[in-house]
Order: sequence, then structure tokens, then C-alpha cells
Amino acid sequence: MVILPNNVITPSTIKLRNNVLKGLTIAITFSSLVVSIINFVHGNIFICLLDFLLFLFCVYTLLEHKKGNVKNWQKITITSLYIFAISVVSVAGGLLSGIPFWLLTFPVLLYLLFGRKHGAIGSGLLLLIETVILYINTSISEQYSVFAILVNLVLAYIVIWTVSHVYEVNREKSEQALIKLAMRDPLTKTYNRLALTDYFASLYAKQPLTLALLDVDNFKKINDLFGHDTGDIVLIQIAKALKRVTGENNIFRIGGEEFVVLFVGEQQHNACTVIELLRDAVETESFTGLQKNIRVTISIGVAESNTIPNLTKLLKEADRRLYQAKSAGKNCIMTNDN
Repeated sequence: MVILPNNVITPSTIKLRNNVLKGLTIAITFSSLVVSIINFVHGNIFICLLDFLLFLFCVYTLLEHKKGNVKNWQKITITSLYIFAISVVSVAGGLLSGIPFWLLTFPVLLYLLFGRKHGAIGSGLLLLIETVILYINTSISEQYSVFAILVNLVLAYIVIWTVSHVYEVNREKSEQALIKLAMRDPLTKTYNRLALTDYFASLYAKQPLTLALLDVDNFKKINDLFGHDTGDIVLIQIAKALKRVTGENNIFRIGGEEFVVLFVGEQQHNACTVIELLRDAVETESFTGLQKNIRVTISIGVAESNTIPNLTKLLKEADRRLYQAKSAGKNCIMTNDN
């Protein structure tokens, strides 16, 4: 069965996260240097050193990003340093300083850099921790003022958190939809060669595989006699006939009139019983748009993965046997036992 992962980290997601990290790093590089200088002038040495440390690490991260060597630990480290720096400065300045409003950037960054799950957990924990610390460490004569400021800060945080979550959920869904679309053949709605490549890579060496390469006999003649629209209908009906035998999850259209059916965990001699059913299903199918005396058949070449190290070689071996099936009169199956 072809399983399309729901939480796959795609190249586009990696690129987005790296670009967000780059933008964040550039902003923090400039801000941390300016704040470090200001605090040095005012004698706040600890905060000065903290911001300068952040500045140096940002410069290092930018250099690594330029080389294309950004690692996950760098992303975690720079985000943690940013959160820690903002938290320390917020507590030191108190609610009235306005610095705590920088906390509102946390949900956006966490979702963009780490995804939905970690973004939700991190945003929730930080909201709880920062709210408690700010309340305890802020000294205002009227407690109502503390409460009012905190409520507004928390509500604004929740709004941004919600928007960030909704955005990330919809981005993931859109990306998954594009992945599934890219894995499907638009005509027959079977999986395509890309899906076959990914599926084979995930399964090979874990369990035996039998691959059946199917080719429609005399398909060019069908197109020439009845037109390409009818040829497309024939391919659609063939795909439906194959699905009735094995289901849709292990069928792939890899070429014009070529299909692959994978049998996971099956040795060749066990799979051949079902492969014969596939051949018979196509032969006995009543095809729309064809004359009754026109028969549609398929030839099939079979190969096993336990003796062949990769998909390209496996397809090549199955194609060699498919050629033997064509030479033997078509509408038949060729295996290494023939």
C-alpha cells in the first residue's frame, strides 16, 4: 500500500524555514548589536554581553546559511537565545517598559520554524511561563493596572497564536494536497512513476517485492483506428479493471500504456496467481468505444526485488521479460521460471 506521509518535511517547507531563519537572524543581528552598544553605554554589562553573544552567533549562522550548511541545532539555538533574551529583558524592564510586547513574536516564529505540533506546544508553554513571571516581577501600585495590561497582552498573544496555527494548518494541508496531486496520474487516477520511486525506496530491503510490468498490446493500433480520446478511455478502463483485482494502492502508470503493479511481501511464485487475474481482467473487460471484435489484452513481465538492488534495474529486468512476452505472442506473462 502506498502511504503518503501527513507530516513529511518537503523541500519547500525546508526552504521556507531556512528563509524565515535567515530573516530572523538578520533582524536579530542588527538589533542585538545596537542593544548591546546601548547597554554598554548605560553600564548594563550582563545584558550587553548577552546581546553581543547573540550577535556573534547570528553572524556565524548567516555565514553557514550562505554556505547552505544550516543545521537543525542552529535553528533551535538561535530561536532559544532569542526567546531567552526577550524574556530576560522583559522581566528586567517590567510591563510598563513595553518590551514584553516582543513576546507576541514567539508564536509566529515557532510555527514558521518548527511546524504545527512544536509551534503549538512551545507557544502554550511560553505564554504560561511568561505571564506568571511578568505578574510576579512587575511592581505597580495598583494591582488592577497589572491585571489590565496582562489581560491585553495575553489576548493579543492568543490572537496571534491562533492566526499562526490556522496558517500553518492550512499551509500543511495545501502542501499535502500538492504532494498527492504530484503522485497521481491525471488520466487514470492511479499513482505515477514518482510515487513508485518513493514507495520502492521506502520498502526495499525491508521485505521482498514482486514487480509486474504491464503493457497494453497493440495500443498504437487502437489510437490509429479510433483516435486518442478512445485510447484514453481504454487506459482508464484498464486501470479500473486492475483496481478491481488488487485495489488502487499498488498500481502505478509509468508510461503511455505501461502500468506497474507491486506485490509487497510476496515472492514471485505467490504473486503470479494474482498477476494472471490481472491479465484475465483486462482480456474479459468490455471496452467503451471499441468494436466488439477488437480485443484489448496486456503482456506482463515479472521481476523480484530480492535479487535486484534498485528500482531501475528491477524495471529493466521486468521490461526484458515483457519483451519476451511480446515475442511469445502477447497476452501472456513472463517470469524467470518461463
